[in-house]
Amino acid sequence: MIKAFVGDIVDVHTDVIINAANGIGFMGGGVAGSILRAGGIEIQNEARRICKNKLKEAGECYVTGPGDLSINNVKYIYHAVTMKYPGGYTSLNIISKAIKSVFEQLLLDDIESVAMTALGTGVGSLEYLSVANIMVKHAKEYDNILEIHFVDKNEKFINEVNRILNNDSTKQ
Repeated sequence: MIKAFVGDIVDVHTDVIINAANGIGFMGGGVAGSILRAGGIEIQNEARRICKNKLKEAGECYVTGPGDLSINNVKYIYHAVTMKYPGGYTSLNIISKAIKSVFEQLLLDDIESVAMTALGTGVGSLEYLSVANIMVKHAKEYDNILEIHFVDKNEKFINEVNRILNNDSTKQ
């Protein structure tokens, strides 16, 4: 099941929330900053420890605890590495790789529900229409296995996700 709605990802009650991350574990602005403020500094500290041991490449995914977001029953934060360094380069190909990595990890961890925002559309400056198409395409491969929530403050992104989902359901 896939749902899409306008909102703040830190308010969602799912097993996992996805953070558009860099490969060094620093959580500054955008969604990462929101997760940091709501979940606490321990999320960033854990992310930095993980990345210090082995720098993460764009397209990878790594996992931390939820910090204070556990109050919403969040079990993990999955960090989808959309760029190696803060403010660095990203692309639609990297977003595709990162979202694939996320879904593979979700299955390994036996997760039931996940919430994600538009990856790479903030600091990464990618166009939300293209990102929506990529993310929905991958999500549809798992919609019979996982409860997937697209949650974003960008109403245009959410409208595009819903448009894609509605168009696909009318074709069946």
